[in-house]
Amino acid sequence: MDLLRNRGFALLWGGRFLGLLGDWALRTMLLIWVYQLTRSGLAVSMVGVAEALPLLVLAPLAGVFVDRWHRAYTMAGAVLARAVLVLPLLTVTTRAGVGVILGVTVLANAASQFFMPAASAAVPVVVDQEQVGQANSLLSLVSGSITVIAPGAAALLFAGAGPHGTVVTIAALYVVATLVVLFVPAGRPVGMGQETPPVVREMRAGLRYVRRSSLLVALISMTFVGMLGVGALSVLDVVFVTRALHLRAATVGLLLTSNGSRSTITAGLTRGASSAGIAAV
Repeated sequence: MDLLRNRGFALLWGGRFLGLLGDWALRTMLLIWVYQLTRSGLAVSMVGVAEALPLLVLAPLAGVFVDRWHRAYTMAGAVLARAVLVLPLLTVTTRAGVGVILGVTVLANAASQFFMPAASAAVPVVVDQEQVGQANSLLSLVSGSITVIAPGAAALLFAGAGPHGTVVTIAALYVVATLVVLFVPAGRPVGMGQETPPVVREMRAGLRYVRRSSLLVALISMTFVGMLGVGALSVLDVVFVTRALHLRAATVGLLLTSNGSRSTITAGLTRGASSAGIAAV
């Protein structure tokens, strides 16, 4: 594939793959681990709340800062921060450590909010303009494949290596991802200097722009509701598997994997349609 022969895109693709692999593995492991420690559906739901808080608070702000920073360094810093932030999980041995798990979840997801905007902004820098659509389709396919691979792999690793072994593996994934994205040839945006408007002013301008667009408001609302539903179902999966089916909590990885298969198929069809459209043109 031509895109993967592009060194910059290959590094971005590989770093994003490893980073997302770590994110989904961490998410799956924490859901299983918290339930094993507490046997409480409420405690598991708190993990979902801890994941959502950074998305609600930081996601609208992160893009403003990312537009001012070196993109490769921002991606590397966000992934490295997650590698460090998961280490306190090694101290958790009983249900008394659930507070540590929730704190790590909030902070790790906060760091994630800076990775994706930087990765998206790097795409038109590392590929030609006419390849941006194809590159985004390929990255979407990668994201979908992660939702198939990571949950099942994380559940198997959790069952075999235990929670602390899984934490060490995830931290190692983040470190490798850091080394990969660090060399993506996407620097600071051109023109960002002394004439850059203040952060607050730019944020207000962005909010005004969104409010004036009914399409953007609708898309943001639908995305939020969809993600809320996915998060809620993930929590319910853990409770359903253990209480209704009387299976081990780790089996939830299979349910999350089956859901991810749907995402991968959708991404594949979208990419195929996009390629067909480009060929037709």
